[in-house]
Amino acid sequence: MVRIIKHTGETLPAWTPRSRVIKGAAYKEQKEIESLFKAAVETKSQIAKEGLTQASQSRQRGLSDGIQAGQNEVSQFAFSIFVERNHHCEDLKEPLKQIIDEIALKILGRPLTLAAHQQDELRDKAIQKIKAQHQLKLLASSPEAILRLTVPTFVDFDLRLDLSPDQVLVLTEVGSSTLTLDR
Repeated sequence: MVRIIKHTGETLPAWTPRSRVIKGAAYKEQKEIESLFKAAVETKSQIAKEGLTQASQSRQRGLSDGIQAGQNEVSQFAFSIFVERNHHCEDLKEPLKQIIDEIALKILGRPLTLAAHQQDELRDKAIQKIKAQHQLKLLASSPEAILRLTVPTFVDFDLRLDLSPDQVLVLTEVGSSTLTLDR
């Protein structure tokens, strides 16, 4: 806002600047306000940092939990596929016997002259070769961890001390994943 002063011929009072010296009480209040403002700004930045840290930790926990859950699913899926494949191999014994008999009739013109137990041994060796094409191995820090699983007899397992007591490493020819056991 502009103030217009008209000169009427009277003498104007002399202008005196305001004093820069303030009273002691006002100075103390001003310094107290400044320190409160600084404290508020520091508290705000500290709360913001803590919030960001907690958000980052929560995100990392969520990611690691998700990765662990995914690894558990993959391990269980690989394990179940391996068990199912083993059962299918066992189910092949009878069809394999029929195929062997048909091949012998076509090639030799007569049935095989081997004893039944020798034919069974050959058939079992063929099935073992089929099973040997795919490997599944479990690694754990203790035998107790393996015993907590329902492990078929055909699965190899070994000890590995760098795993925690509730972890089992599932190794296949495709790759590996870590299975975390429920406590």
